[in-house]
Amino acid sequence: MVQELPSLESRLAALDRRVKDLERIQMLGLAGGGDIEATLQRHTALLGILIGDQTLGNVLLGPFPGSLSSMSVRRADSEVYIAGTLNGTITTTTEPLIGNILRVMPIYVPEFPNIIDSLTMEVTAAGVGGTKARLGIYQDGVNLYPGKLLLDAGTINVDSIGFKTITMRQELPRGLSWVGVLSDSGAVQFRSIASGSASGGWAILGHLNTNYSTEYLQWFVARAFGVLPDQFPAGGAKGASNTPIIAYTFATS
Repeated sequence: MVQELPSLESRLAALDRRVKDLERIQMLGLAGGGDIEATLQRHTALLGILIGDQTLGNVLLGPFPGSLSSMSVRRADSEVYIAGTLNGTITTTTEPLIGNILRVMPIYVPEFPNIIDSLTMEVTAAGVGGTKARLGIYQDGVNLYPGKLLLDAGTINVDSIGFKTITMRQELPRGLSWVGVLSDSGAVQFRSIASGSASGGWAILGHLNTNYSTEYLQWFVARAFGVLPDQFPAGGAKGASNTPIIAYTFATS
């Protein structure tokens, strides 16, 4: 008996399902790197050839996140990256961090590495004895507003000047996250990203529509000092100044 081969339509449908499954796996961050992307490209190219549409891959999947862009590539190393920037040169200053205000700046992770193992701030003017600041990381929520707490990393002592580091190990989801700080005193000053269009900061929240040199780099919201809330509080405002530098490193293993 001769076995009947599947029809072209059924083979196309099966391949289409496979492409979409692979796309979901990658977008959820369950697999990454060149292997999964190469498989997707082969499947979509084959599907495009079969139906005579060479652009099908782009139509189905859209462009992949710019993992090869110098603005988003990261390296697991002892050197630091700075929240609120995209690998560009920044202008820094020193500014007070108002007490009882939770501020968060964006981190974008296109693929790997994605495990952060340290957070660091530089105190440039110390607070009184016992003064602290608490650091943490939030997931992205809706419309570029921070959502659920990923990590309350604990506190740093800010009653002396210098670099203050918390070590930990936190895996980040692919895409956007927010790293934040909550201080218990306004007398402390930190190294920060300078305000204005020449700062080199990532104006992820846009520019003021009546003054394009005003760029919004952060969200901030009133919050009494203590453990970080499980959900970033509603009613936050976009910030264009007093953007503290929080540096982070990626784990090498």
